Amino acid sequence: LLDAAIPAELLNFNGEMKMEPKFVEKEEFFIVGLGGDFSQDTTSEIPKLWQSLGPRLGEITNAVPDFYYGLCVHEDKDPGHFRYIAGVGVTDLEQVPKGFEGHRVPPQRYAVFTHKIENPDLSRDLKRTIKYIFGTWLPNADVAYAGTGDFELYDSRFDPSGPSGELDIYVPVTAR
Repeated sequence: LLDAAIPAELLNFNGEMKMEPKFVEKEEFFIVGLGGDFSQDTTSEIPKLWQSLGPRLGEITNAVPDFYYGLCVHEDKDPGHFRYIAGVGVTDLEQVPKGFEGHRVPPQRYAVFTHKIENPDLSRDLKRTIKYIFGTWLPNADVAYAGTGDFELYDSRFDPSGPSGELDIYVPVTAR
């Protein structure tokens, strides 16, 4: 049965989720934020990182305005566990405030998926899109996962008070 909660632009005519990415080359950039270790079963705890980050944003003196990142780093061999950093883009990693983490994201080619927010439960909606990307699109794509860290980009198109708008999901890829 077709799940009525799947946004219409993600459906092909067989009633299955379908998204096509654009491919971009992204230069090295830096993120400073708050991090935590998660599994697929604990992703509902990620919004707490964002809630903790908001009041502390003023501590990050070299932030790049309007570029917020949800960075997923797979640090061990278990694909179900990852480190998530709710953060902001910064000009460099020379001034990482106490209690924050700084990360360098290397230059990389990405498959970029735009997620349009149509449900106030962003985490459920986003989980469905990510499941599609990694469970359906990537296994059938002409590229492979590069493993350098995937991330969500929240820019001026995203309204955190709603939430509404859209965000991009960047998946690092390499030739198969």
